[in-house]
Amino acid sequence: MRLALRLGQTRAMAGPHWRLVVQKALVVAVGLALALSTPASAQMGRALGVTPEAQSVLGAQVRTLTVGTDVTVGERVETGPNGLVELLFSERTKLVVGPGSALLIEEYLLRSDQTASSFAVNALSGTFRFMSGQSPKSAYQIRTPTGTIGVRGTEFDFAVTPTDTNVILYSGEATLCAVSGNCVELTESCALGTFSNQTSAVLDSNRGTRSQLRPLFPFSTSQYPLSYAFRVNQGENCLNPPPVNPNAAPFSEPAGTGDGTDPPPSDPCPTGSLIVPVGTERVQVADMGTRARLLFAQPSQDPYPNPCTS
Repeated sequence: MRLALRLGQTRAMAGPHWRLVVQKALVVAVGLALALSTPASAQMGRALGVTPEAQSVLGAQVRTLTVGTDVTVGERVETGPNGLVELLFSERTKLVVGPGSALLIEEYLLRSDQTASSFAVNALSGTFRFMSGQSPKSAYQIRTPTGTIGVRGTEFDFAVTPTDTNVILYSGEATLCAVSGNCVELTESCALGTFSNQTSAVLDSNRGTRSQLRPLFPFSTSQYPLSYAFRVNQGENCLNPPPVNPNAAPFSEPAGTGDGTDPPPSDPCPTGSLIVPVGTERVQVADMGTRARLLFAQPSQDPYPNPCTS
C-alpha cells in the first residue's frame, strides 16, 4: 500500500517535469530544423563568374559580388557598364546578368528531388542569358516590364528596355507574352522575337534586323567574356555577318577559270590576309605563310574547334 502510494506520488511529481522536458526537446528540434533549412535556402544560387562593377541589394544591405558569393530570394543583382555576373542555381539553371543590368530574384522553391516547383525572376533592365536547368518548364517565370517569357528546355539571350523586350533563341522553345496577353512562340534556332506592353511579334531574320539588334546582344557578338559553361553552340552565328574574304569576287561575277568551266572549290582556310573577329572587333590578319589561321582570343581548350590549323 505504501509502495503504491509512493509510486503514485513519484509519477504525480514527475508528470510536470517530464512535460517540461518534452516541451524543451520540441523547441530544440524545431530550432535545429530551422537552422538546418536556412542555409539551404540561402545558397539557392551562387556567382561562378564575376566581372567588377557587380553588387547585390537586399533591403538596405548592399554588398559587392565576388566569385563564390551566394544569392537568395529577394536580392537584386546589379551590374555597372563593365560588370557581368554568371549565376548557377542549385537545380542547374544558369543565368548571366550582363553589363548595365538589374535582375530581381523573386521566388525559388525546391522539391525533395532538387528540382524547382517555382523559379521566378524579374529582369528589370539590361541584357541577359538564360539556360534552363533540371526543373519542369512550368516552374520558370521570367518577367520583364513589358511581359513574360515562358521556357521549354531553352537557351536564349534577351534584352530589356523601358519600352520592349527582345529575344534571340538558341535552342528549345520560348513563349513571349506582352502584358496585354498577346503571345508568340519562338521555335527555331536563331529566331528573333520582341514584345512591348501591347503586342508581341516574331521578327524577320534579315540583315537589317540583325544589324539593328546586334548592339542589344553583346554575348551574341562575342562569347569571349563568358565562362565555357555559359556559352551556347549558336552563340556567335545568329547575328554576326558571315566572314569577309577580301579576295572574293563580286557576287555578280562568279569566280571561274575563265574557260566556262565550273569554279574551283573554295579553300576554307585561304592564304593571304583576311578579316576575322577578335572579341568585339574585326581586325585584318596579315599573310601567315602557307595558311591563315582564324584567331580568337580564347584558351586552347575552346569547345568550338578551329577549322583552320597550320
